[in-house]
Amino acid sequence: FFIVFFGDSHAEHPPEKEVGGWHMNSPLLLLMILALVGGFIHVPLDAVFNHGEVHGEHHVSGLIHGIMIAVPLFGVVVSYLFFMSKTFSVDNLMASGFAKKLHSFWFGGCGFDTLYNAMIVSPFLFLARVNRKDIVDGFYALIVVVSQAASGLIVRSQTGSLRWYALTVAGGLVVMVSLGATL
Repeated sequence: FFIVFFGDSHAEHPPEKEVGGWHMNSPLLLLMILALVGGFIHVPLDAVFNHGEVHGEHHVSGLIHGIMIAVPLFGVVVSYLFFMSKTFSVDNLMASGFAKKLHSFWFGGCGFDTLYNAMIVSPFLFLARVNRKDIVDGFYALIVVVSQAASGLIVRSQTGSLRWYALTVAGGLVVMVSLGATL
């Protein structure tokens, strides 16, 4: 928050007169006002969105509400102490061993790659090794052997001899004519 809105700019920008002004600020001002008070505007949609049967209400305790408000405010205060007032140093914090381990854990995907490998990849590879010689693979291996044998027979018939090709065509013609005559 403090770096984005109050930090130094590291980019080249045109002068503010070319970018700013009411042409940019008026939509932002309107959005800011609507964000602040838009929730208080009541649109009568009770007839459209029926709530059904009324049940007993459950309320979250005030302590939980207080925690929900205090945690973001605590984050803002800590970031102010680190980045605006320079009370604490990010470099000193990152020099500790715990911070280095936490940094590598976060930038390593929070350990999800290791978890995915342990939960998904390793069991799958184990099952693949155990089930390497199953009967389904035998069926497909038989198809491969039959295809290779048929290929060997067909290759033998491809001699390049024109007489053999003519004999094959004539034999096929005799078979077709005899089948046609008998049927």
